[in-house]
Amino acid sequence: MYAYDGTLDPWVPATREFMDTLMPETLSKRAASAMLMAAGLGNEKIVELTGMCIRSVRALRKLMEENEATSAIFAIKPGSGRKKKSKRQITERKHLH
Repeated sequence: MYAYDGTLDPWVPATREFMDTLMPETLSKRAASAMLMAAGLGNEKIVELTGMCIRSVRALRKLMEENEATSAIFAIKPGSGRKKKSKRQITERKHLH
């Protein structure tokens, strides 16, 4: 069995940076994470290397373990996280305080 020793850590961000030129950042993070999962890395290490949040990594692992179709794994869906504030909203909020 393969045991990851960390020697390829610098390649992950470089590979992700390249993949970001080909696809949205969300998809490049998922693709990199899926490859790292297939290599046997744990969730925390994947979070460290890819920048995905732990919740997203766990959800991706679950989808992969349930043998979901690749199209389901790489579908971009609306998130449950906080929406980014527009510059106008931030400025208005500052003026209120």
